[in-house]
Amino acid sequence: MNKRQLITASSGLVALFSAFLAGPSFAQAQGAGYVANLSGPLFAVRADGSRRILSVQSTVGPGDTLVTEDKTYARVRFTDTSEVTFRPKTQFQVEAYNFDREAPEKDNIAFRLIKGAMRTVSGLIGKRSTELAYKLDTPTATMGIRGTIFGVTVCLPGTCGNVAPGTYVNVIEGRVAVAPLPVIPTVQVPGIPVPSAAPSGAPPAAPTPGAPPAAPSPAVPPVAAPAAPPAAAPLLVAAGQIGYVPQAGPPVQLPSDPGVGQLFSPPVAFTRTQDAPPPPAQQQPGVPAQKAPAPSSNECVVR
Repeated sequence: MNKRQLITASSGLVALFSAFLAGPSFAQAQGAGYVANLSGPLFAVRADGSRRILSVQSTVGPGDTLVTEDKTYARVRFTDTSEVTFRPKTQFQVEAYNFDREAPEKDNIAFRLIKGAMRTVSGLIGKRSTELAYKLDTPTATMGIRGTIFGVTVCLPGTCGNVAPGTYVNVIEGRVAVAPLPVIPTVQVPGIPVPSAAPSGAPPAAPTPGAPPAAPSPAVPPVAAPAAPPAAAPLLVAAGQIGYVPQAGPPVQLPSDPGVGQLFSPPVAFTRTQDAPPPPAQQQPGVPAQKAPAPSSNECVVR
């Protein structure tokens, strides 16, 4: 074996060993998902406030908050084969994401829809794991998802016209368990006022000369924290149904679409554009890149 053949063989062994170490978590290590379709400006904001512009095949990962502009529709495909499509003026955070094809017990998705609307088709995590493995939160609701095609619209005050503020969930296939966010009670001790903020660096007040020492403050008995109100039972929203979680109060099922379906209407150019394949960083070793399947979330029409 000559020197060139030895170098080539050694490089191949290194690549093979690296792929073996990466295993089924290869795509996860390179990001949770990627931008598959885009019709305008899309940004990712990190926890430190840094901001980057995304394009087709840009990767996204835990900690990213995706922000679509006024006329932007975007679709993100995740490594577990799930997809999420966003309408304009949406903010969506990937709080946590863990997917290992060979370890279903480690599955974990935690998304947060801060404002705007999304349509999603759950992937392997939503199909093979429990509802606890796939969680989606909004400002008023928390949801457990399993094997579902559904849409979520967050209407903040003044953002959805005449539609009441709150969270709207419409299910196309499967079911979604919707519950209001838990309320954490506050503790207030009677007889103890809230201390006012003293000027920074101000020394304590000196005692008056000749004045008797101040009497010790009477002991205040501990006050037990108020009991949290009983949690409302989750509302199971099935295919063809619309659930609503107001800003305060239990979730309810609506008889019909109040108008949120009209807020999600991707342009023809977006719906007819074939999704891009995964970027090289998210392709499995030894598996040739393939065209992404036709988007399923375009079927998510509010009934």
